[in-house]
Amino acid sequence: MQSSTLAFATHRPAAQRRARPRWWSVRLAAPAVVVAVVAAVAALAPVIARYDPDAIDPAIRVAGPSRAHLLGTDEYGRDITSRLAHGARISLAVSLVSVTIALTAGTLVGMTAGYFGGPLELILMRVVDGLLSFPPILLALFVITFLGPSLSNVILVIGLLYIPRFARIAHGATLSVRETEYVQASTAMGATHGRTLRRAILPNIAAPLFVQTSLGLGQAILLEAGLSFLGLGAPPPAPSWGRMIEQSSRFMSLSPWPMVWPSIVVSATVLAFNLLGDAARDALDPRLRGRA
Repeated sequence: MQSSTLAFATHRPAAQRRARPRWWSVRLAAPAVVVAVVAAVAALAPVIARYDPDAIDPAIRVAGPSRAHLLGTDEYGRDITSRLAHGARISLAVSLVSVTIALTAGTLVGMTAGYFGGPLELILMRVVDGLLSFPPILLALFVITFLGPSLSNVILVIGLLYIPRFARIAHGATLSVRETEYVQASTAMGATHGRTLRRAILPNIAAPLFVQTSLGLGQAILLEAGLSFLGLGAPPPAPSWGRMIEQSSRFMSLSPWPMVWPSIVVSATVLAFNLLGDAARDALDPRLRGRA
């Protein structure tokens, strides 16, 4: 009886472990496919776009979907499919560069504060808390209004806005591993602080940073679209998704399609990044692996 109970106890977790990778792979694969498709469209936009995204044709303004224009045309007669494809390049470029800035600077600030502690930690984290107290969209509006609307300013502002989020995560994760044996062993062996941070701490806090990066990419796309909607993003005639929504919203009585398509693309892309981040968090967090 005892042996059968022991066998059941040992075989059941093994069966669960065999089933979980398939579950996690489905959860990761579905949003990853959407992200991959958007990235492929952005990379191949000059090839797959049948028309110049800025070419104006007044004869076919606000035309519905057709064989010539799969998603129709906007209020200036520009092909919506081509503009969405080229707009993906802008949105992904802004998202990738700005999140890279935030990831690099935020991780450095959080690790430094968590590792050294003391007055340095107090000063750095109070600055981070101060930045976190401002709503991102309001702070972005203030800075871009002061600097002027341009693509480089949007990238810089979004990158600066998300530094505190990465800093908070890196700080908390560094505090949790700072007193572990492998970090103390690295210090005892005479490793410099920089080497200890790179070799002993950074690899062990990479998982939550990866999750935040995935979530941050989607949030950056949404923020860029919002700024472009308000006229503070890439200057026209750049085919930004947010600007496409703003311009077409004034002509909804003529045709809803020019606003519907970019809205769907923004929503699907942001949702895919969020689902990818959630699935990665659940897969990388040992406390969540046993949940159905």
